[in-house]
Amino acid sequence: MLIGRRSFSGIWLSEPSRLCLGEVTTPVKFRGVEYQIEVKNPNGICKGVKKVTVDSKAVADNVIPFEAGKKVVKVKITLEA
Repeated sequence: MLIGRRSFSGIWLSEPSRLCLGEVTTPVKFRGVEYQIEVKNPNGICKGVKKVTVDSKAVADNVIPFEAGKKVVKVKITLEA
């Protein structure tokens, strides 16, 4: 599973642990917002984060931005192979 640390700007994603397998979906509460995080690992190999989308919009780095006023944010993370 990915390790996420909360920061001022949002949730920072660090490298995945060696235990990640297949697909995982988990809700995370942060500052009153529920982040529905879906992690896909199509090849079962954990080398790092390949792509992050937040509400269907690509994110340039490994920070899931905090968005005040939202109740639910859908996050999709694809790991590299």
